[in-house]
Amino acid sequence: MNTICPKCGNPKQPWFKLCFSCNEKEKQKPTCEICGIEVPERHYLCKTHFLEKLQEKKKLNQIEFVKTKKQEDYKKKFEGKYYFNFHYF
Repeated sequence: MNTICPKCGNPKQPWFKLCFSCNEKEKQKPTCEICGIEVPERHYLCKTHFLEKLQEKKKLNQIEFVKTKKQEDYKKKFEGKYYFNFHYF
């Protein structure tokens, strides 16, 4: 029976994979919020999901840019100009 932890060498119960302290450390490791893959310290998304999120932000920024550009163009063309259709006979 395996009664020694494979990571640290401390004694463990045979029905557990790791000792208590190593098991607690495993639970504290950060994982991706979407898929659950283990990620580096102080990260909350894996690389693929992080890049997807960045692309979504970029697309939203592009849409906002186009909206503001159209508004500015419209203001430049028509602001302050009044067209009256007067016919003097």
